[in-house]
Amino acid sequence: MDGYTGRMLKVDLTRKKLATEPLDEGLVRSFLGGRGLASKILYDTIDPKVNPFSPRNAIIFATGPLTGSGFPCGCRYMIVSKSPLTGTICSSNAGGFFPSELKFAGFDLIIVTGKAKSPVYLWLADGKAQIRSARRLWGKTIPETQEQIRKETDPKARVAIIGPGGENRVLFASVMNELHDAAGRGGMGAIMGSKNLKAIACRGTTRFKIGGTEALRKARRDIMNAYPHSPSAVGLRECGTTRGVPNAQIHGVFPTRNYQDGVFEGWEKLAWPAFKEQIFIKRDSCYACSIACKRVAQVKSGEFKSAGVGPEYESLYSFGPMCGVDNVEAVAKASYLCNELGLDTISTGVTIACAMEMAERGYLSQRKAGGPLGFGNAKMMVELVEKIGRRQGIGNLLAEGSRRFAAKLGHPEVSMDVKGLELPGWGARACKGMGINYATGNRGGCHMKGPTFGVEFSPGWDPFTWRRKAALAIEIQNKHTWIDASGMCAFGTYFVDAELVAAGIRAVTGVPYTLDNLMLIGERIWNLERLFNLKAGFSKKDDTLPRRLLKEPLPGGPGKGQTVELDKMLPQYYRLRGWAKDGRPSKKKLRELELVA
Repeated sequence: MDGYTGRMLKVDLTRKKLATEPLDEGLVRSFLGGRGLASKILYDTIDPKVNPFSPRNAIIFATGPLTGSGFPCGCRYMIVSKSPLTGTICSSNAGGFFPSELKFAGFDLIIVTGKAKSPVYLWLADGKAQIRSARRLWGKTIPETQEQIRKETDPKARVAIIGPGGENRVLFASVMNELHDAAGRGGMGAIMGSKNLKAIACRGTTRFKIGGTEALRKARRDIMNAYPHSPSAVGLRECGTTRGVPNAQIHGVFPTRNYQDGVFEGWEKLAWPAFKEQIFIKRDSCYACSIACKRVAQVKSGEFKSAGVGPEYESLYSFGPMCGVDNVEAVAKASYLCNELGLDTISTGVTIACAMEMAERGYLSQRKAGGPLGFGNAKMMVELVEKIGRRQGIGNLLAEGSRRFAAKLGHPEVSMDVKGLELPGWGARACKGMGINYATGNRGGCHMKGPTFGVEFSPGWDPFTWRRKAALAIEIQNKHTWIDASGMCAFGTYFVDAELVAAGIRAVTGVPYTLDNLMLIGERIWNLERLFNLKAGFSKKDDTLPRRLLKEPLPGGPGKGQTVELDKMLPQYYRLRGWAKDGRPSKKKLRELELVA
């Protein structure tokens, strides 16, 4: 099949067995790759009610047809499993160079089941695979592990790794590749840790067949010509994701002090001019990237001395306004620690913010917190990151995520999560489409699976109204789902006509996909994920938001007085999806999507 190696690797860690099998062409046509193909395989492989840490759970690493193809921003892969943080199906996305190298090593995807008796890592090279001991690597940080594995395999090997966070089964542990590219959301690192799988390293020279070389050249040229004409794409290249800081502040959707407000008085200290002056070193990019949104940075001295890539917008949000901290050096230090320990920066920061509010309200004692915890305490925020990654002191409680932490202390209303996944940095009270998107998200509160704010803040749209938002959320959810399946970075698609991406997929695969075909694939995958969650025990009652977003009006900013009218949007969403009033996909819809006979 053009655009694919045509091979998947099955790994049974319990039996120490490796097997290579061909891809099912019918499944590829129906689910494209990446998130789609992996979700279908997971759905067919495991019982959705399985304990996420059971050896019977599977974790799947899946590329898409654009991954490694040379098409601009075709550099992503998905890690799909049942999440230990939420209990939902979870697809976590990352870029860098590892995803493309995985295909060059000869595999489109890897399916891992079972549990090794002792720590191991996988070594993949030109179609061959080995299970190797990782006992000497257990306990090491992400940089230490990469250095050692490259010494043992190949100096140019690309490695996806868990750190102490994953080993200690922090429920929001990430998988890191290239030291700073995180598959962060939902605890995929904890799943690897539960299987005693420390890393996957790969190196290869395989080049898969492309459907139409000349067509690909034209598709590349067309999308590259479109980027310079998009102010947003130019802004992302110039400022990286820090450009989100003023945008969120201006629109009143910059969640502050655990979502108690939507504007932050210290926002300018986190925006690009301050970032550039204080810590910026240079730009960086992923494989085949034409935007280069990454920022290599360094805090050269002082108590927060550190270096790394980022912090990205979501890290600036979670360790910044959410924790009441306006010190970009402290935020950077916290973010880099997460990368070294293997932690999701969003869940880490939001969980710390939850603890800060609990302390300020008297629900969490200073003794139990390990110090005078409260909003604005940058030093203690950074210390808590380390404690979470190593499950030390209060970090052991925080490692369970904000929902479990707040419930254990008797105040679940303080947790800002949906289905257990901590909310990202785009407030929904002043951007109602994000409210219905968060509430219905298959992996929980997520901005990357249906980011409506890009449309809602454009001319002709009113972010404060709930009207038209259910339809908007569905359209964008379906679109981002097929993009996740394609192997392309969402940032490469935000600012151009989706038809340009469809042209790239046609060129690479040789299949005459239309935009309508791809939207149908996205809808099919979304409904399949919904079926998984229903079988796992989720229902309409889980399609909700924190009470704060529903009942507590924003106290200030452009969205002052706003709440989320979810009760008006949710019935519309179900109806437009072709679902019953209880949120279950109808048989008619499932037949239409070819999910049932």
